[in-house]
Amino acid sequence: MEKSRQQKSTNVRVPMSIRVAGLALTALDVIAPSLSERLAARLFLTPRRVPSPASEAASRQRAGSESRLVASHTITIRSWGAGPAVLLLHGWEGRGTQLGTLAESLAREGYRVIAPDFPAHGDSPGRRTNLIEFAAIVEALIGAEKPVAIVAHSFGAAATTVALRDAAFDGRLVYLSPPEDFAFFTDTFGRMLGISDDLAKRMERTIERQFGIDWSHLRGTALAPQMNAPLLVIHDEDDADVPARFGRDLAAAWPDAALMLTRNLGHRRILRDPAVIAAAIEFIERRRPERMVATR
Repeated sequence: MEKSRQQKSTNVRVPMSIRVAGLALTALDVIAPSLSERLAARLFLTPRRVPSPASEAASRQRAGSESRLVASHTITIRSWGAGPAVLLLHGWEGRGTQLGTLAESLAREGYRVIAPDFPAHGDSPGRRTNLIEFAAIVEALIGAEKPVAIVAHSFGAAATTVALRDAAFDGRLVYLSPPEDFAFFTDTFGRMLGISDDLAKRMERTIERQFGIDWSHLRGTALAPQMNAPLLVIHDEDDADVPARFGRDLAAAWPDAALMLTRNLGHRRILRDPAVIAAAIEFIERRRPERMVATR
């Protein structure tokens, strides 16, 4: 008998609502497998909306905020500072203010920092979203803002790589905790639900059919050889959400990439770490040599 994914080890803390949903899907799969895979796919595309914590309040209050139509989606966009544009892109179940510490640091260096809340995230409306919508918004923002740099976290980094297949971007990239294999997300979600390997794979195929995509064609290592933008990958060795091997593989496949590995920061504290922020800013500043000379 096939073992459920709930029996496999995982470092992810699973909410009770997800466990209950997984049990229901497992029972439904016995009598209505087609329905169970469609419902699993629908659940996969429905992010949990995590409230902004008190630690983000000050940065949030200092930001400008607007509601804007981008790639056919109305989203909330926050901005700090003035000068050349830098996009800050959050990950799945994240929000723009997660990168507020980095945003204000960049603003002090003379940049206009732009951080969207993707659909169904943060203060943007919606219930469901997906990689294709993320990437379309990134591509539209690149066209509208002409950023000199993009800093993207986790799923936001994955979406940026997909967007750069078509977007005209002449800047620098910093990826924090980037995934490389998009099937990793469906596999992890299947483990969280505790559903069988078979149902998880059928859920993945359902999503591929729905959007007319093949996950393997969107892998970071598959797209990396086409990329021209200089990239700095920063990944934590103790990241339990997105393993550091993805950052290593992506940096190795990217034509012009550097890799910085950290310890004891995990998947989210890396966004606020002073050394990480300093490295990201130093990498971005390389396109402004007159500023680098002035600070020596």
